[in-house]
Amino acid sequence: MSRQILKSKVQEKYLHDLWDKMTAHLLAFYDAQQPEDIHQMRVAIKKIRAVSVLLQGEKRMKKIKKSRSKLRDIFQHAGRLRSVHVHLALMEQHQLNHEEHLKALKTELANETAAFYQLHDNYLKTLKKLKSEFSKGAEDLKVKDIEKIYVGQLKDLDSFFTNDSPDTDHLHEKRKLIKQLLYVHQCLPEKMKKSIGLHVDYLDEMQELIGNWHDNLLIIEILRESGNDEMAEELEKLGQQCSDLEGEIWTKANYFALKAVDELH
Repeated sequence: MSRQILKSKVQEKYLHDLWDKMTAHLLAFYDAQQPEDIHQMRVAIKKIRAVSVLLQGEKRMKKIKKSRSKLRDIFQHAGRLRSVHVHLALMEQHQLNHEEHLKALKTELANETAAFYQLHDNYLKTLKKLKSEFSKGAEDLKVKDIEKIYVGQLKDLDSFFTNDSPDTDHLHEKRKLIKQLLYVHQCLPEKMKKSIGLHVDYLDEMQELIGNWHDNLLIIEILRESGNDEMAEELEKLGQQCSDLEGEIWTKANYFALKAVDELH
């Protein structure tokens, strides 16, 4: 078991492939302005960052600090677009037709899209330069090294979810950590996945549940921002849904460590 190795070349290929997907989605968005392409572009960046940070460690990250900063700038700019897309989608989903609010959102979307297009050449040039820095320089990792990473992160999650006074304000942050662990898991060889014993389905269900809860919070915020008195009943309904989802989350989180992995050392 201890002889299992995650070769640097495997990590490099995984990052290389992710980089190509990210760039392809960026180009697709520039071509057709589909919200899903911005979303998938950001997902690819999240995976790149998760693999880079969790597997390659702080020492490696310091070496590419400037490159990480440049990638973060693009990610955050795309995030502003994504935020408006989500905002509009939630309003459509809940059939909210507050004209003034919709007009403001559409104006914001037009402005952000125009700004994103203005940086077309700059972003593509930057990503081309950064590709080799992120996809090369990784070190071979033994299964025990990766197990150590997972144990540390899962202990943090277990401590959070089993706390007698859970802090709901940090739920979304913990969802991000769960997703990072799942992203890294995708690049591991099958034998190494079995050695680590991560319960992927359970963790995916947890992050999905937290995501639904967070979406409810967003739509409540939208309703309150709209200042529409006619939405009081909808607000009450959504508030109850949030409470119900919180209950589901904490129930599902019982004995988190036992459910998340075969054995937490």
